[in-house]
Amino acid sequence: MSKPIYSLILEDNSTFVGGINYSETKWNDIPSDKKIKRIFYRLPKGDVICLSGYNKYCHLVEVTKDVYCSKESGLKLEYAYIMGQKDNLVRCYKINLQNNEIIICKDYDINDEFVTRIAIHCWK
Repeated sequence: MSKPIYSLILEDNSTFVGGINYSETKWNDIPSDKKIKRIFYRLPKGDVICLSGYNKYCHLVEVTKDVYCSKESGLKLEYAYIMGQKDNLVRCYKINLQNNEIIICKDYDINDEFVTRIAIHCWK
């Protein structure tokens, strides 16, 4: 049985379990009426990081499409991002899905272009 990418502890101490692959993460299925208290995020090599104490969280998967590819979909999972926002700071972990390495852990100002381009509905 595959393990979920992440699991959440919500404000009422209930849990939510994410998807088992990066094509269907179930991020949009998180109950919108409960605040996330803590995220346990499983890295591709099996380690787990915990994000806690943030006001909002965001998870994104960056996908590219090869329009010249002979394969049916031509979709390629490139990077996964898990982020936490507190006050004017966004901490971002970027994971390379091609080689399963964390390639960056970076703090951004809330007004940074990278952060402002993320759709509002992606933040939970």
